[in-house]
Amino acid sequence: MRPLGPAGLPLSLLYGLGTELFRLGYESGVLERKSFGLPVLSVG
Repeated sequence: MRPLGPAGLPLSLLYGLGTELFRLGYESGVLERKSFGLPVLSVG
């Protein structure tokens, strides 16, 4: 990935934060499905 100049740092931080939130939300969703005993659908 190329450096984007002054805007590169905040963009990379926002991207990293977004992926972390998405991963945490996905994992908590999977745990909730398991606790309800429903089959877990794998998101390809």
